[in-house]
Amino acid sequence: MATIWHRYKDLEYSTITKYTVNLKDIFHLENLYLLMHEWLVEHGYVTRDDASFPEKYYLHKDGPAGKEIWWRWRPQRFPLGDNRLWRFDLDIDVHILTMKDIEAVIAGKKYKANQGEVEVNVVANLVRDPDKLLEKSAFKDVKKLLYKQVWKQQREMLEKELYTEAFQFRDAINTFLKIETYLPAKEWPEFWPKRVPE
Repeated sequence: MATIWHRYKDLEYSTITKYTVNLKDIFHLENLYLLMHEWLVEHGYVTRDDASFPEKYYLHKDGPAGKEIWWRWRPQRFPLGDNRLWRFDLDIDVHILTMKDIEAVIAGKKYKANQGEVEVNVVANLVRDPDKLLEKSAFKDVKKLLYKQVWKQQREMLEKELYTEAFQFRDAINTFLKIETYLPAKEWPEFWPKRVPE
């Protein structure tokens, strides 16, 4: 019988933030997929090499109400370069329901688009010593003390950085989907042109 392990088994991690973006309207799925992928490339979570892209799950079902699509991405990066004592993990789960292909008319031009409900769930985790480097070193016995007191300022800085990046990712998705954003500057250019006076 197969045994299922949590991927953080034997690892220390902190969940910094989690959120959900939900929209039931017209959107462009291919461009949403590209926007999310390009944001992750730009911020160093993934490379353009498709073979190494961390897409762990993809499901596409056609039904009478429309298409249902699931995908799960697990991108990660080391924020301090060669220092592999900290890792940023983003757990991205996208679920699309009742999606149908439509044609939208914007400023007199027809565009192919999709209509349905899209939900993006993101969990940002800060992982401590993911490669177990301290376990193999002389600092094994004082590992907790190092992370709690010596590297406390560094940990707080990294938590803030991951929190900010996670919400920049959310802001990029919200800007694309035309959902109200709360950051002072938009993270990504808008896809849909501004409405022209008629």
